[in-house]
Order: sequence, then C-alpha cells, then structure tokens
Amino acid sequence: MDNLERLKKALYDIRDGKEKSSVRGALVDIARGLPKSPESIALYRLGISLFDRVVEPADRHMATLDFVKEIPVTEAFHPLHLETAEAVVSAADALDDKQHRITELIRLAESMPKTEAFLEYRLRSWRLALGLAAPPRNLPLPIEAIAKELPKSLDAVFYRRYTLLGVARQMPRVGPFIALYKEAMTLAIDAALVLGEP
Repeated sequence: MDNLERLKKALYDIRDGKEKSSVRGALVDIARGLPKSPESIALYRLGISLFDRVVEPADRHMATLDFVKEIPVTEAFHPLHLETAEAVVSAADALDDKQHRITELIRLAESMPKTEAFLEYRLRSWRLALGLAAPPRNLPLPIEAIAKELPKSLDAVFYRRYTLLGVARQMPRVGPFIALYKEAMTLAIDAALVLGEP
C-alpha cells in the first residue's frame, strides 16, 4: 500500500469511526502527508468534513487551525480555503490563551489570499485580534480594560504587540483597513483619556 492509499484509508477509518487514537493528531498527520497537488483536493475536503469527529472543543479548534495550515496556498486550493475561512477564523477566536488567540488571528489575516473574496475574513480577523466587536462574540472590550493594556515605556516589546496599539501597528493601512485602523486609534485615544493623570 503506497502512502496516498494509506492516508485515504486513515481518512475513511476516521469517517467510519474506526480510528480509536487521537482524531485531532490523526487528521493533522494526514494533512501533512497529503500531496500538495490539486489531485488531493477531495481528500483535503474529506478531512475538513471530519473536524466534528474531534470531541473536545479546544482540540477541535486546534485541529481546524493545524489542518488548514497544511492546505497549500495556491490558486487551485483557493476555493477550499474560502470554504474553511469562516471555521478557521472562529476557531482562532475561540482559543483561550489571549496571546495565542491574537497570534493566530494575525497569522490568518496575513496568510489569507489578498483577493476580494477573502477581504471580509481578513477584516474580521484583524477586528478580532484588535479586540473589537465582531461575530461570533460581538462583545466590545470595556474601555477600562483597554486603558490598562495601553503600552507603557517599561513594557517589553514582546508584550506590547498583544495590546490594541500593538496589533494595530501590525495591520495594513490601505483600502478598507484604514477605517478599521482609525477605529482602533479612536478607541486607544478614548482609553487613554480614561487613565487620567499618572
């Protein structure tokens, strides 16, 4: 049995409930082993349809992110990336660790194809990384929380990049991203006013 046949069998085993070990690990291993050619699109699509077999929600989010990272970013795979964009952004936003969540959202926003079809998802990724209200949360951060996170001169550069201003500094400032950048800057100014005198 060659490698491709072995990977197909592993996908079918997960689909049929025969896989007894870690489904998350198996899916990610399969994605890493699949050929990065258009002939494999159907197998990638089958793998994506099996995310719901990962029982634990946190593991499901990580499986989604890890699996989609392995899908080639070529023109032939753009439809597959478009199909998974909503699930991937939601999975990144659902991560518990704030720094990991922000890092994944920024990575997604920067790695998605820079086409009109992906613009909505790139904007949403940046909004969520900034902590601004966006689906599925739709919860704005309290202004006091933003004020406490404003960078101070003593903050390590590493930690500054996870604040509202740190994320805003990393985002593109062209086209539809300008309005989002202005919204973040306005919010930062409002938060600074809440701080008052040191």
